[in-house]
Formats: sequence, structure tokens, C-alpha cells
Amino acid sequence: MIRLTEKQRLILELLEEKPDHGPSIVRRSRPPGTPNFYRFRRLNSSSILKQMNLLEKRGLVKLVWKDRPRRKHYTLTPDGHRALA
Repeated sequence: MIRLTEKQRLILELLEEKPDHGPSIVRRSRPPGTPNFYRFRRLNSSSILKQMNLLEKRGLVKLVWKDRPRRKHYTLTPDGHRALA
């Protein structure tokens, strides 16, 4: 069993729904109608980068560069799917 923090589990669950980039993952982590300044589950633009780097090093997500606009998009790897099971 792979140990995950609450933030990491939330990110993997959101990526399981659809591959995405960091700022969009942060927006999707907030309940509808929540103001931008409210930090739901402490997932924000600074913490997302750290968490994505950790998840990538562990082989749970894969980085894919997308053009126009140039952004880092993340997808789940097979290990990432297993971590959620």
C-alpha cells in the first residue's frame, strides 16, 4: 500500500477525473462558490508545485508539456491509479 498525504490523495483523485495543470487543479479542489482567498484543504498555488514534484518523483504522476499556452499538464501513471485503489 502506498502512503499518501491528504493533499496528495486529493490531487490524485482530481487527476483521475481528468489530466490537468496545476492552477486548474487548485481551482477544482475548492467547493463551488468558495472565494479564491479561501484555502480549502490547504491546496494552493505554492503547495501544488511541491506536491506535484513529490508525486512525479514517486512515479505516481507523469508530466506532459502542452503548447499554447505552454503549461505543465499532469496525468496519472498506472502506479498512481493503484495508489488510489
